[in-house]
Amino acid sequence: MKTIAFSLIFMLSSIGFAEDTQVQSPQANTQTQSNTSTIPIQKAKEINTMEVDTTRNLRPRSKIMTWKYNGSNTVFSTSKNNESSKSSQRDKVDLDMEVGRNFGSFQFSILLSYFSSVDIDSDEVKTKTRFSGTGIGLRYNIIENTVGNDFIPYTKIGIFNIKGSSKTDNESTIDITGSASGLGLGFDWFPFSEIFAVNLEFSTINSNVLYSSNPNKIDSKNISDQLSIGFGLYF
Repeated sequence: MKTIAFSLIFMLSSIGFAEDTQVQSPQANTQTQSNTSTIPIQKAKEINTMEVDTTRNLRPRSKIMTWKYNGSNTVFSTSKNNESSKSSQRDKVDLDMEVGRNFGSFQFSILLSYFSSVDIDSDEVKTKTRFSGTGIGLRYNIIENTVGNDFIPYTKIGIFNIKGSSKTDNESTIDITGSASGLGLGFDWFPFSEIFAVNLEFSTINSNVLYSSNPNKIDSKNISDQLSIGFGLYF
């Protein structure tokens, strides 16, 4: 009898130990899975932290140099004493260069310009003009011009002095001096890199020009619209 009782106790204890083992094993597996699952999450967090500043090593666009070509346009000219008022069609070569500083929302630049034109008025009279100009420009970027922004629309104002000469058919050459101001609207587009920009700009130029010939002087006001295309380098 003692042997039978001892055998029953041993069998019951073995069954209980097996049940405890089956109950505890899922918990152990759950803890193991939770520990292993945290490893890739931690690695992902570390990778994301490393990739937050992806523009750190790119150029900051702090300095700018641009070149622009302005095509043909129509000019409306009025003399100061209202002796004449006429429009003319102009074929011209107008090259502009700007060197400046970019502050993100604003840009300040020095303007250099070379201008050569042939104007034909309503009476078919040709006037050949050449002059150069220097000035300053201020530009407001509607979207901040910083690394990562590839399309930058802007508005712009500028003032400059001009000096040159002009010659009309069958007349002597006369000197030109004067000043001009302009208002423009355009955009920079960075299609390939953070330092090369394609530029398109529409502007209206208002100029006061003194045509000096001895002994006559003619002071006139010119208003012209122009569309320019060019490119810029940021460094």
